[in-house]
Amino acid sequence: MNLKKEFSDLIELHNFFTETKYGQTLAKNIRYGRYKPEHWTNEKWEEILGIDVNNLRHLLNILMFTKKFVETTERMFSEKTKFILMLSAVTHDWGEAVVGDIITDLKTGEQEKKELIAFREVASETLSLYKKKEYYAAINSIEEVVFNDSFLHSVFKNVVEELAAFNTAIKAWREAKNYPAEASCLQWITVNVFVYIHKPLKWTGYFELVPKFFAANRDLITEIFTAMPASVFEHYNYDLKEKAQKIEMFEKAKTLWFQA
Repeated sequence: MNLKKEFSDLIELHNFFTETKYGQTLAKNIRYGRYKPEHWTNEKWEEILGIDVNNLRHLLNILMFTKKFVETTERMFSEKTKFILMLSAVTHDWGEAVVGDIITDLKTGEQEKKELIAFREVASETLSLYKKKEYYAAINSIEEVVFNDSFLHSVFKNVVEELAAFNTAIKAWREAKNYPAEASCLQWITVNVFVYIHKPLKWTGYFELVPKFFAANRDLITEIFTAMPASVFEHYNYDLKEKAQKIEMFEKAKTLWFQA
C-alpha cells in the first residue's frame, strides 16, 4: 500500500463528503459541547482547542492519528487492514450527522444502535455516489472497526481515538492557563478524558505509538495528575454518584500513571 497516496485519496473523499448535506451538518456541530463556556462561540471553541472539537474536522484529526498509527505498526497488520483502519477513521462519525454527537461515557446501547443505522444510511448514500467503488464495498468492514466488538474495534477506540482525545485534553489543560475565567471548564475536559488513561496504557507493549505519545507528554501528564484543582469535580454536582465515581477513577488513573 502506498500510504501517502491512500491518505491523499481519503482527504479527497473527506472533501467530497464536506460538500454533502451530511458534511455541512457536521461542520456546524461541536464536540465536547457540555464543557464549552456559554459565552464562547463555536468558532472560539475551535480556535482554542483545534479541529478535534469540530464534528466534521474531527474526522481529519482521527485520520491523521490513524496514519501515524499504521506507519508505526510495520508488519503487524496487512495492507488491507491498514487501509480499512484509515477509511474507518475518515468516516466513523458520519452517522452523527443524523443522530448528533453524544459523549462516549454518556452514550447508551440504544443510542449506539441508532448511530449504526444512521451510519449505514449516510455511508450507503455518500459512497454509492463516489468515484472509488471500493470504498462503498468496504462499508461492512468499516462497521467491524467502528461498531462491532472486535480486535480492530478495540485498537481503533482504545488506541487511536483515545490518544486523539488525550491530545485534546492536554491542549485544554495548557489553554486553561491562558483563560483563568474559563479554566475550570477546560480542566473538566482534561479530567473526563484522563480518568480513562488505562485504556491506551494497556496497549503500551503492543503498539509503538502509545509509549511514544506518553513519553512526549510525560511532564505535562504528571503536572495534570498532581495539580488538578479539586474544585473541577464540582462540575459533576448534577449527579453526586457520578461525581464520587469520577473522583475515584481519577485517583486510580493517577496511581496507574505513576506506576507506569
